[in-house]
Amino acid sequence: MKLNQLTKYIAGTYVMGWVFWGLLILLINNGVTTYSAPLGVVLFVLGGYTPTVAAIAVQKNRDPKSILKFLFKGDSKGLPFFLLFCVILAVTFYFTSRQLSGDMALWFFPVYWIGQMFMGGFEEQGWRGVMQPALEKSLPFPVAVILTGITWGVWHLPLWFMAGSGQDEFPFYAFVVFCVVLSFGLAVIRKKTNSVIYCCVFHAFNNALLGYIVIGVNGVLAVGGGAIIIVALAIWYAEKHRGLAGVQARQVS
Repeated sequence: MKLNQLTKYIAGTYVMGWVFWGLLILLINNGVTTYSAPLGVVLFVLGGYTPTVAAIAVQKNRDPKSILKFLFKGDSKGLPFFLLFCVILAVTFYFTSRQLSGDMALWFFPVYWIGQMFMGGFEEQGWRGVMQPALEKSLPFPVAVILTGITWGVWHLPLWFMAGSGQDEFPFYAFVVFCVVLSFGLAVIRKKTNSVIYCCVFHAFNNALLGYIVIGVNGVLAVGGGAIIIVALAIWYAEKHRGLAGVQARQVS
């Protein structure tokens, strides 16, 4: 993907997303609707889908078959890496407080998880489907991850001005840091599965856990975040080393 396509993706995502969310903020502040009212939900969801829309818009081939392949293709050989990061995330979240929120029954978790695919998970078609691989073509993997994570996190900024969203309970800078940390795991999942859909499922899993577990901002969270980064970098480095070894072996032969 060329630089101008990446620029179009980022600009499209920010402009469309912030227009929908800005309109919602304006309507809430003027008493026309609320965050949880039907109109509020519609505008919120429309804003949330702008990474997906922008990602599809910048694809070279936009016929139905190509779009479906972009959205849903995947390699099941990378499934263990997906599961590894799911375990790290779940264990970290739980041990930050060892307390469930109690807002929903445990049996409902799979349903809630699936629902979160449509309430945030499909952002990944843009961030990990377009931006991350595009940046990796010209930047080192860790730098590409950090830039993608920051851009992804900052895109959520209007939610801190949206009454009822609940985002203001968590400092914005901390949210951006969290996005960067999570981006390391998501980027490796994208690499190992050659799939965006696995990233969508992992993103939805994160959101679902946040609805079920009381998250403590403490040392456990920092250690868990560090574990995600270290494991991701170790997997990336091992893959890079194998790739270089393979090239050298072919040159020798």
